[in-house]
Amino acid sequence: MNVELLCPLLKDRHVPRALIMIYTSILRPILTFRCEAWTLTSAAKSKIQAAEMRVLRLIKGVTRSDRLRNEDIRAEPQVKGSSPRTHS
Repeated sequence: MNVELLCPLLKDRHVPRALIMIYTSILRPILTFRCEAWTLTSAAKSKIQAAEMRVLRLIKGVTRSDRLRNEDIRAEPQVKGSSPRTHS
């Protein structure tokens, strides 16, 4: 599946609730596919968080130049972070 095909839909402001559902049901599983088999380094975790924030900013219609904190962006659509858990 080509995730880039979802970008026009994510930018559409007429379906805000559906956008969060698309993110949580399609995009998040793609980001964390087979995460239990990963060796999670801090660099990999950072890349996952950056990809997640890129999608959430796109959904909310906010750019990085708007200088909003990640916590504020996650709080509005009520989305928790999707970083894979580290095993201790």
